[in-house]
Amino acid sequence: MNRCASRCRGSLLLSSWLVACGSTQAGGGGGGSGGMGGSNVSDGGTAVCEKQSSGMTSDGHAVIMCDQGFAEAPFVRPPPDEGAVVYGGLDMGAKQLVTRGGRIDLGAALASLVGTEQGPSGPSGDRYAYAIYRATLGTSQEVQSVAPAIIIDDAVFMQSYLIDIDLEGTISKRTGTDMLGSTFELTPSLPIRLKTSHDLNRVDAGIHGFPTVELAVTVTNLSAGVLSADGKTCLPALSSAGDQNPFFGVTDGSTPKLSRVPNMHGGNDDVLVIWWPMGGSDMANGFYIAPSMLMAQSTLKPYVAAPHGNPIYAPFITVDVVKSGGAACP
Repeated sequence: MNRCASRCRGSLLLSSWLVACGSTQAGGGGGGSGGMGGSNVSDGGTAVCEKQSSGMTSDGHAVIMCDQGFAEAPFVRPPPDEGAVVYGGLDMGAKQLVTRGGRIDLGAALASLVGTEQGPSGPSGDRYAYAIYRATLGTSQEVQSVAPAIIIDDAVFMQSYLIDIDLEGTISKRTGTDMLGSTFELTPSLPIRLKTSHDLNRVDAGIHGFPTVELAVTVTNLSAGVLSADGKTCLPALSSAGDQNPFFGVTDGSTPKLSRVPNMHGGNDDVLVIWWPMGGSDMANGFYIAPSMLMAQSTLKPYVAAPHGNPIYAPFITVDVVKSGGAACP
């Protein structure tokens, strides 16, 4: 599926997402990651996000709009759980509420959420991918009711885990060209090192009905060898692979881009997509950031991504986060 098909099918649901929004200024607030708007406010004296505002959803829920998360985990800080009231994110695939204390099966409450919290044709788009919910539990700890409490800007997810990080792994070799473009091996084998940007770019809302951001990625060993995370191994320049270089023929300055795409095919398949400058895209759930992950410090799973569509027309890639390396090879 191309970029337009994956983002533009379905109607724009912003009017259903939020019909009124205001903000109040509050003092204090720490120095979080670079944001994309909003003001420092508090909710009853307790800051939920570094920059936030007040809003009302079209279905009548008063919510906090989280425009910028805190610099350190927890990046979003809902009010404390108290009595039967708990806060958490929805894992629609597992049919669970993910709270600070663990997972709770949604049970009978699930039926009321499927039509309102997910799906491009629903009234609120895929709101589950951008919301932290206030839930009321029964005497047996069953979920009795769930309502959105905090709506989180897409930028907060990327800022919390994915900006300014280094990645290492392998990528498929280019095998040639046919009438549709470059072709690639089905197994990644060339060493690759990536560096994500600090800055985010806004793109149009897509199938999930919420504003989206993209994160540019630099291929660190595109034209020169660099040291791997072990500080000893030299990762050769991809250009040294000649026409097997997966970026062979790509215009100078073109870079891969990352974006969150929840509910990609309508089956709760929440993925992080890498858009290739040579065309095509890969997807995997390894680096997908769910709302519940903003309530704590989580560890990202390796990103083991496969092409979206015909598997020979984009490279496979497997990478993980690394904390060292990247200097020029001696």
